[in-house]
Amino acid sequence: MESVTAQRMLLVDDDPVVLSTLSRGLERLGVDVDAYDNTSEALLHLEADRYIAVIADQVLPGALCGHEFLLAAQQVDPQALTILMSEMDGMDAHPAAERFDATVGKPVAPADLVERIRMIQTLRMSAAAAA
Repeated sequence: MESVTAQRMLLVDDDPVVLSTLSRGLERLGVDVDAYDNTSEALLHLEADRYIAVIADQVLPGALCGHEFLLAAQQVDPQALTILMSEMDGMDAHPAAERFDATVGKPVAPADLVERIRMIQTLRMSAAAAA
């Protein structure tokens, strides 16, 4: 499996400061990021491209909220990691949270997000090797 920084991520957040800060920080770490402020536009790109990770804020404008968008992402590309972001406390208690690879609180540091993705990749590779 390629490293996190050798692949692309799809990021969706309607807060322009979060979207810009996180995408720039990830790009400084060598990650290619496609960033969108709504799920409608992001969904079009999700269907056309492949991503190592799809990261979405819980509360978003557009056809789908964040968790609905991530569920759609899993249908389009089951190999992509799905990560739900939220400013709300207790996201792990969200009914859909267990269906995603991770939930993270905002703000999240780009380096922490990359490290989280690496850990998930390692767990997936270990599980595949054990199967």
